[in-house]
Amino acid sequence: MVHPLTFDPIQIMITLRTSLTSRATAVRSVAAGLLLTVMATSASAALFTLNGEVSFGPLTGASITGSFAYDEPLGGGYAEAPLSKFILDFMGQTYTLALPNASGQAWVSDGVFAGFQYVLNADEAHPDVGISLLSGDAIFGPWSEGYFAFTTNPLDDIQAQTSWGAFTVSPSAVPEPGQLALLLAAGAAAMVASGRWRV
Repeated sequence: MVHPLTFDPIQIMITLRTSLTSRATAVRSVAAGLLLTVMATSASAALFTLNGEVSFGPLTGASITGSFAYDEPLGGGYAEAPLSKFILDFMGQTYTLALPNASGQAWVSDGVFAGFQYVLNADEAHPDVGISLLSGDAIFGPWSEGYFAFTTNPLDDIQAQTSWGAFTVSPSAVPEPGQLALLLAAGAAAMVASGRWRV
């Protein structure tokens, strides 16, 4: 007497292989999508880090660290691109583009980074600090080398004290933590969706 619940081992293996192949295809599709997203992010936004030290003035020896980014301008030739991000960590304070009277731009020549500038101007509402960072632009040297000025009490010529320094600029090819988290979340969601629909 044959039991009503009989199993065909060959059919089970075929079904299992089909299921695993579908899931592997889904995972490959998600990985390819993530790779294209990373490549598109890298192609549209240029990311850089800067590191240096104050070499003259009352803050001699203080470290200069930060990062910045700009969106690649379209077309060739010489172009100015506004900074889309700027962070400077200096003496326990963080300075960004969001501060009043802060501005920044990058110079690009035929798609190649040529230098950047960040300026924080003092005014009557924010009289304590003035900051200037500048690299490249063919006038001040290579894009990878820059100069830094940090002035306290800049509206008072008598009390104003400026610290001068130098920094180097390095390209960063690694996605920022926020971007990476978004990519990983998107990948996880896609894999869950693939697993749900490809059974």
